[in-house]
Parts: sequence; structure tokens; C-alpha cells
Amino acid sequence: MTTSDILKRYDMTVDNKFIVHANIPSYAALFENYDYTSSFYKRDINEKLVDYLLECAGEIGNRNSFVIRFDLPGKEKSEREEGDIITGFTNYFDYLVTLSRKEIGLALKRMLIHLSIAVFAIFLWLLVAPGDVENPVLGQFSLTSGLFAAVWVLLLTGISRFVYRVQTQLRQIRLFKKIKACPIQFNYRDEGDLT
Repeated sequence: MTTSDILKRYDMTVDNKFIVHANIPSYAALFENYDYTSSFYKRDINEKLVDYLLECAGEIGNRNSFVIRFDLPGKEKSEREEGDIITGFTNYFDYLVTLSRKEIGLALKRMLIHLSIAVFAIFLWLLVAPGDVENPVLGQFSLTSGLFAAVWVLLLTGISRFVYRVQTQLRQIRLFKKIKACPIQFNYRDEGDLT
């Protein structure tokens, strides 16, 4: 399936933005249930909704714009609640960006630990490496060869994990910022209207 085939799934606005639809029964359905006493702008967004928005933002891509459109029953309409929801989305995706940046910091710390262990192992290898490579003692040669291999494995593993984790988190940050910046629209339907 090509990118253009995927994008055909989405409706478009009159100004050529993709529409990410979410049909919900109430404002409260946008948020996690465990924190139902806080205002909408302080609550965590429903995890399934976040996953859905991330998937859609990834499909639509960085070059295309989109809007999020929540379809709700007409009885739910409240401008104050709409404002709180928009603020809540901004706050929550800012929070997710902060978490991703924290994860990058942790990945850097792990990489520095790998590097420190590797440097220590190199010094240890230099201390126990045989001076005469032609006639090394068998045990000493095995130990130094093993240390040398361990240093390379440690470095390569640490670097590859670091690069993968940072790349993943940077991609997430881009998606979080894209979702945070996109307009949120509310579409209210009559009780008998299912479309």
C-alpha cells in the first residue's frame, strides 16, 4: 500500500488539510477515567486516543497538515469545556515532549556508563596485555583477547542502543509537537444523526 493510498482514507478540509476524525460519546471520553475530578486541562488524555493520534500523524507525515475533529452529541456542546480540552491537549503533549527529552537524557547517561566501562576495560587490558606477543602465556593471552573483544562489544552495543533510542524519541517529539500544533475542531450532531 502506497502513501497516497493511505492518505485517501482521510477526508480533507476546504483548505486541503487532512481531517483526523474521532467519534466520541462525551468530552470525558477524551481523558483517562482515574482522574475524573480534575478539570479537563489538567487530566491525562485517553491512552488509546493518543495512540490513534500518533498513528494518524505518522501516516499523514511531516509535510502535510491536519486537523483533529471530535464528533460529539449536540447535548455536549460547551464552549468552556472546548477551551479546557484544547488547553488540556496542549499541556499533555508538552508533557509528553518533556518525557521524551528526559528519555534522551537517560539514554545519554547509559551511553556514558557504557563508555566508562569500556575505557576501564581498555586500561585493564593495557595492564595485563603481554609485552611479548610471540610467547604470551596462554591464560594471559586468553584474558587480554577476551577483554579486547568485550570492549568492542560493549561499545558497539552501547552506541547502537543510544542511536536507536535517541532516533525513536526524536521522532516521537516531532509527532507530539505536530499534534500539539494542529487545530482541534468540535462537530456536534443531532441525537438521531449517526454521521
